[in-house]
Amino acid sequence: MESDPKLLAAMIGLIGVILGVGLAAALKAWFDRDLEDRKAELARLVEQQRADRNLLHARFSELEKAQRSAHFETYAEFWSATGVLVLAQRAKDETAERQALARLAAAKGRIALHGSERVIALLAEFDRGGAILDTPERCARFIEAILAMRQDASEQAGEIRIADLHRLLLGG
Repeated sequence: MESDPKLLAAMIGLIGVILGVGLAAALKAWFDRDLEDRKAELARLVEQQRADRNLLHARFSELEKAQRSAHFETYAEFWSATGVLVLAQRAKDETAERQALARLAAAKGRIALHGSERVIALLAEFDRGGAILDTPERCARFIEAILAMRQDASEQAGEIRIADLHRLLLGG
């Protein structure tokens, strides 16, 4: 029995189509599976990046709080020593004045280590003027330095009137 070449060609074509569709489906499944693996890996990487970012943000916040705390303690020591010095000078108590000057020098040393550039510059400017609160200009320089300390040490420094701060600190 002889086979019809047209029938044979049709059968070969049909087998080719079946194999081609099967091969295409197999290749598509292989690539889809690979794509799903890549999607899963990408999702894991995105989640890890998110976790790392949150950790860095938390650590940065802790460091920022610690820095603000160090600034606040440093500036508070300066404010305290300044207040004690003013009281000792008004009372004309030389022993208390010397002790207050020693405390003030220590506080200035801490400001040199922990203070902001602006605070250090303003205190240096005040010191160049004699570091004495005997004129309105020197008092204004001192109050300006205190305001800079307040802004540096507090997230919520708020707006305060210079006259109020002057009255509170210098009594005038």
